[in-house]
Amino acid sequence: MRPLEGRTIVFVNNFAGPGLGGGEEHLLALVRATVGAGMHAHVICPKRSDLRAAAAGAGAIVAPYALEKRNVVRTASRIRKYCRRYDAAVLHTTGYLTNLLGRLAKRGGRPSLVNTVHVEPGAPRAAGGGRAAQFARDMLDRLTAHRADLVLPVSRAIAARLVELGYDPDRMQVIPNGIDTVTVNRLARGTCDLPATIADDAPLVLFAGRLEAVKDVATFVRAAALVAAERPDARFVVAGEGPLRAEA
Repeated sequence: MRPLEGRTIVFVNNFAGPGLGGGEEHLLALVRATVGAGMHAHVICPKRSDLRAAAAGAGAIVAPYALEKRNVVRTASRIRKYCRRYDAAVLHTTGYLTNLLGRLAKRGGRPSLVNTVHVEPGAPRAAGGGRAAQFARDMLDRLTAHRADLVLPVSRAIAARLVELGYDPDRMQVIPNGIDTVTVNRLARGTCDLPATIADDAPLVLFAGRLEAVKDVATFVRAAALVAAERPDARFVVAGEGPLRAEA
């Protein structure tokens, strides 16, 4: 397919799965909106990710690349050439690695580089990462942030942390994650099979999210223990999929 002049957006995502996370659902919504507006959406993602098929189903042209940390210079070069080949107007990345790749890939004024930031810079430390690794990440982040034309943190709290890290607030716009209200309302009308031990009138506290270290489900469990000591009738439910499901 020959791209239309200035009407191509290239998205880059390195989530390998299993399944799709919130960032990937966000990306798919952007892809559908891009296609719906009559533009061309391209998605660069890992070869064996579930996102590959989902993005194609949403109408994107998918380029399966190996997005590995040890090959960032070579991968950034491939992304740059891809954008030139399809005359991309916008390169959109999300997540620490892909944001870094986009910044290294950018040369001159085109394509415009948009970085979405879903988590605070210190998230790897909260998930058990080392201090030295976090220092290196922050340094690379700070040194390359100026290459992004626009940074989109999904919350004011994340925006504040980015400013502390050295980001230019004039190149930043907070845009919270959109909610597919049609789907949410449809699912809300369905039924949820809770354990029989949970009474209908019991105070219920729910954790809903992908079960991985960065989501810090352990803190929810510790908080549940504190609340249960004061409210023995309260019940707590963890809902989600991910590598930590067996531990939850």
